[in-house]
Amino acid sequence: MADIQLDTLEGRMTIMKSATEGLGIALFDHLAPGLKEAVEGMTGLISSMTQWLAIPTSIKLEDETEKVNNLSTAIQMSEVGSENRNRLVLELNSIHPDLLKGLSDEEIAQGKLTEKLKEYNSQQSLKIALVKADEETLKLAEKKAEVDVKIADSTMAVTDAMIDLSTSMGHTLDPQKSMAENYEILLNTRDEWIEGMSREQKWSDAGEKAITDSAEARMRLITAYKTGTPHVESYVDLLVKQEEVAGKLATAEEIQARKREI
Repeated sequence: MADIQLDTLEGRMTIMKSATEGLGIALFDHLAPGLKEAVEGMTGLISSMTQWLAIPTSIKLEDETEKVNNLSTAIQMSEVGSENRNRLVLELNSIHPDLLKGLSDEEIAQGKLTEKLKEYNSQQSLKIALVKADEETLKLAEKKAEVDVKIADSTMAVTDAMIDLSTSMGHTLDPQKSMAENYEILLNTRDEWIEGMSREQKWSDAGEKAITDSAEARMRLITAYKTGTPHVESYVDLLVKQEEVAGKLATAEEIQARKREI
């Protein structure tokens, strides 16, 4: 019966599908070791590139400068025409080909390479200083952006607590007043509101709920606005930090602009 069922177009397609799947499995088993090595090699390459890109440009320039100076010194101390000297020349040319460009062995011996090296070091020092200024400015800009985001979140937390506290007392916030002014007004208003309640109001279910709600909102407001928590900075502290970072950023940008004018 099975032979009869397979002796149709659909049956032939089933046989071909099974054969194809078998070929695919066999090919994968054959190629898997090589593919695994290729994937691992590519993963290692990507990891190395990521680590290299993470290194600040100023450090790369400093490493390059040190390497160029070491190679230049080694070339001047090596024997003319030796295999070691040729290797050093090739390595230096791969990093900074202009340094040896047009210099003969005689001119190198006469100190021409030293003269060009001094000029190179002067240019590198300026370049490194400019790059460091850029990096410092970027770090401060990123830090300021981070603080700005935290202030936005903190502002929402303070505003929500203010609304909850004012609602619990039947009080209305004044949009014309600053955050600091509304903060002081709300805390004073709550004290006056409780003092103005009669004993019956305080002991009633509605009164007890209003007092409890206002106490919880008051605590959230004080925490969000002034004291903060071990994991979340307060609104006031963030404002101080924002001003400090903004000042440093402005100074860095000014220094950066002056260096570029030199």
